[in-house]
Order: sequence, then C-alpha cells, then structure tokens
Amino acid sequence: MKPVVVIGAGPYGLSTAAHLTGLGVPVRVFGVPMAGWSEAMPAGTILCSPPADSSIAAPEPGHTLQDFNDAMGERRLLGPRDLVTLDTFVRYGRWYADRLVPAVEGVRVADVTPLADRRDVAGFRLRLESGEEFTAPAVVVATGLTGAAHLPHELRGLAPAGPSPGGPVSHSSQHTVFHRFAGRHVAVVGAGQSALESAALLTDAGATVTLLARRPGSAGFGPPPPHRGPPRPGPALLHRLPAALRRALDRPPPGPRGAWWLRDRFTGAVTVLDGHRVAAAGRTTGDHAAAEGVRTEGVRTEGVRTEGVRTEGVRTEGVRTEGVRTEGVRAGDLPAGDARTEGARTGDLPAGDVRTGGAAVGTPVGSVAIGTPVDSSAVVSAVSGAVPGAVPGAVSGAVPGAVSGGAVARGGGLATGSRVLLLTGGPAGPGELVADHVLAATGYRFDLDALDFLAVALRARLTRDGGAPRLDQWFRSSLPGLFFAGPVAASAFGGALRTVRGTGFAAPRVARAIAAAVGPGR
Repeated sequence: MKPVVVIGAGPYGLSTAAHLTGLGVPVRVFGVPMAGWSEAMPAGTILCSPPADSSIAAPEPGHTLQDFNDAMGERRLLGPRDLVTLDTFVRYGRWYADRLVPAVEGVRVADVTPLADRRDVAGFRLRLESGEEFTAPAVVVATGLTGAAHLPHELRGLAPAGPSPGGPVSHSSQHTVFHRFAGRHVAVVGAGQSALESAALLTDAGATVTLLARRPGSAGFGPPPPHRGPPRPGPALLHRLPAALRRALDRPPPGPRGAWWLRDRFTGAVTVLDGHRVAAAGRTTGDHAAAEGVRTEGVRTEGVRTEGVRTEGVRTEGVRTEGVRTEGVRAGDLPAGDARTEGARTGDLPAGDVRTGGAAVGTPVGSVAIGTPVDSSAVVSAVSGAVPGAVPGAVSGAVPGAVSGGAVARGGGLATGSRVLLLTGGPAGPGELVADHVLAATGYRFDLDALDFLAVALRARLTRDGGAPRLDQWFRSSLPGLFFAGPVAASAFGGALRTVRGTGFAAPRVARAIAAAVGPGR
C-alpha cells in the first residue's frame, strides 16, 4: 500500500507517525523535527506544563521525558516543581524522532490536491518543493501553530506586510533571542504566559519593558504546586458539546495566567499598565514622541507639581492652570502673552484651549500634549503618582515609555517616523505610550487559508468552524482522508490539544481511523 503522509514533525506529527507505524501503516513524514519549537520560541523559555504532562505519546513504553533523562544521564524531571526548559524538550523531541520516526524528510510540501472532485475522495496528489510528485491515500496535517499568529487589528497599520522582528511590531512567535532590543524600550501587548515570559526575557536582554494587559488582574501569577485549578472537561466530552458551550467551558478561568516560577523574574523588572487596551497605533516623527492629530480633550492637571520644569519655547496660549504649582519654571524665551495663566483652572480644559503647535509630545505632567519639539534635557519628569497611569520618571521624547492621559486621536491620523506611539484606554482614561518596538503576545487564531500548501480548491471544500476545520471524533475533516491534529484541533476538542499532553488523545485516534480505512488488509 502507498504510505500515508504526515505534514509536520513536532510532537503531534511525530506521535501520529509513530502510532501509524505501530499499526503497520507505512508513513512518510515531512518537516524538521521540533523546528516549530526551536525556531519559533525564545531561548530560555520554560514549558508551562509540568514534567508529567510533557511526554510525547508513544505506541510502546520507553519514550517518556523521564526515559530521555535516563538515556542522557540527566536528573529525572518528575515533580510538579521541576521545570522543563525549551532546550531539554527540543532535545527530547529529537531523541524521540530518532528512535521512533527516524526517516523524517526535511522537505517542504508545496501542494496537496484531492485526486477527485467528489466528496468521497480516493486520495491526494502531493507535490514537494524538491519537485517530486506522488499520491497518498490519507494526509495528516500537524503543522502546529504555522500561520496562526494573531495580530490585533489596532496594530496592523504598523505592519501592512505583516509583523517582523526588524519592523515596528512583531509577534512573540517570531523571536528566538531578544538581544537586538538591548537598550531599547519595548511595549509588550498581552497578559498570558507568552507575554509575561517574553517581557522577562526582554529585560534579561537589557530592554526596558512596559506591558499592557487589557483585562484587569490578568498580568499576574498563579500559585505554585501542588495547587491545581478547577477540573476541566476532557477533549472527548468537549467534542460532543455544541460549539458555543464548548468555547465557554474551555475558556481560561479569570485571574492571573502566568506560571508561578516566573514571578520573581518579572516583578519589579517590568512596568505593567493593568487594564489598558490599545486603541490605535502609529509611528512617531523625528527623535521625539510626536503624533500629529492627537487631541487631548478633558485633560485634568490639578495639583500636578512642576517645580524645575523648563519650558523655553513652549507655547501655552489659553492654558488655564489654577492650582498648578510652577515654582522654578523658566519661561525666559516665551514671548509675552504666550504663557497666560491669570485666574486659570485646568479641571475641564477643552483641547482647543491648548496650543500644541504641530506635533504633540505627550508628557505625564497632566498629559497635556506640548507641540513644539522640546529638548529632552530641558524637561524634568513628573512627580510619581501625580497622574494616574503615568510611568514614574518618564517624559515622551526624553525617557522611553511616557504614558499620558490624552484622549484617543480623532481624525488627523498618526505620523510616520522611527518610533511607535500607542494610543491607549485605561482606568484613568485615554493615554499614550511611546516605544521603540511593539511585541504582540496576542495568541493564535487559525485560518485554513494560511495553510497555503493545501490547494485552494481543497480548502474551499472543507467545512469550517470559524477559521478552523470542522472535525469528527477521529480528527477527520469533511474531506475523507484528510485529518488535522494538534492546536488546529483545539476548537473541536478543547485546550488540551494546545499542549503536549494532548498527543495521548489525538495520535492514537488518528492512527486507528486511518488504519481502519487504508491499513493492512484494506
């Protein structure tokens, strides 16, 4: 019989291939063992799952993570507080492949096409990048998170061609090291484990990091073992439920989402803006935090102390500042009438009363945007705590990471330049955050159309649940002979399929279904 094809050589691809081989089904596996882990995760990453849940399912004993530890002469990772590093897990996966799936072919599959136009497909024609063409009775897609990185629409304008490590915005899946960000300010968007660990690794690499967590209280850490969360439905039960109920039951519980062991590395090293969302994003002009068209209606500055603040050249016609302390303010270069403060109040100051010249530089002192590019040496930081949401000691254009309370831009657009300006919404109202780079740790959303090796005609014939394929209890799609395993199946079977532990559920089922259809004796 012709070999079944498995596309992908991560935990799910390797485990499925091993189980097919164990049932006597010939198989060809395409990919590079564990490449999705070694090439899409930062060095220094630690797995969230404990050792007991970090073994790749095998059809025979002797291939667990602990067996690998023994074979390498390393200390066994057994307890719930033993940490499995990325390096250890990648080496384990390659060891597993050498023992159970030794003939992995490091060639990319370029095209998969059904052999017939009928629903009862009799197999598939495949073309490799090497030029080889052949047919297979069944295909298993186990490509992990390929093509699923999600970038929120608020950030897409920063990268029309897609996120990249060298551009203004990247996705957390695009980094293996963070050294390029040493001495720079990075805004991390997200609050899951990927966001929190990326933030810690960035600080380890010498970056200044501000993390924006949309859901209040989510940027925190769970308790250490032996604490376990509430029991969750298993994949078999979840698959039987209606899609809406399945999604509701599989939703992460409220509260902190970070691993317990990350707390000490994160706390005190990363500035967290809790309950802040990104409303818009753009590039800044020049070397200063400038955002043309940003308006600051409703900025309140009562009680803000500005002793020692120098304002040469800053125009403030119409600014009302009653109650603002300005001891030591230097205004030697201000034209007469440009600093009108008689009887002024700042409580309900409309934006039209603030003269901002051209480009607005959001300062944490009341978050009033000052238009004239100001020499950073001439601006002193706001008093810590004077303005809710302000990063202590930060001034846009002087210290990366200034947060202001200005309103979200209405019209005018954002300027282009060398740095990034995020317009945010938070507990204290709208604000601004300036950074050298934005790292989006915003998760994954599957879209079959991102799997471009599947022919357009094939994808068009697949029934979908959202962007993912609809699967039966055997991980079989609506096109007979085409199976999907791994994270892409999480919408059908729940979050267990996003973890290594899920290989113990998926791989045997897929292998049994294929063996029953095309295996020996068929």
